[in-house]
Amino acid sequence: YLEQFATNFWNGVGSALSLAAMLLDAWLTPTLTAMCLAVYGTVVLAKLANTFALASVQRRYLFPLPKYFRWRIVLELVNSSAAFLIIQLSALFVIEAPTLIIGWIHSAAEATPFNVVLRLEFLLTTGLTMISVPLWPAINDAHLRGEHGWILRSTRRFLAFTLLYSVPIGFVIAFFGDTIVRL
Repeated sequence: YLEQFATNFWNGVGSALSLAAMLLDAWLTPTLTAMCLAVYGTVVLAKLANTFALASVQRRYLFPLPKYFRWRIVLELVNSSAAFLIIQLSALFVIEAPTLIIGWIHSAAEATPFNVVLRLEFLLTTGLTMISVPLWPAINDAHLRGEHGWILRSTRRFLAFTLLYSVPIGFVIAFFGDTIVRL
């Protein structure tokens, strides 16, 4: 569960950096190239930081010694995961394509407000994802053990967290969203 929490944390860092980079790009001289770097570059850096932290600190044993490295197994893994890569790239395209299309048709300056709102929404969902994704396997485990009271308490706590987290952010976006986008 902690690895998922760390992954979600780094995704949140990437979204926050992306938002800051987009605002900086919009404040300086907006270009489509700079906006693409702001959107994708910061997220890639955050994911690389997550990978480095996971592989070099928490899971050092994931790197085999050269004498144990087998290319046949690598090819099998690549072949079996190619479909998941295609699915992830498709999801990335679906999420990010509107910004790129707006930037190509109009200008980066016109695409930036749309993308700022998108990043604010990603920050909102990242906080919820950090709690909900690790919670579901725990709920499943509790269900198998018959711990229905724990499931009910956890679900209520998660609902309370969702409201305490989402409502204030929703108010900030509703009342100050125009100001944030205009920055």
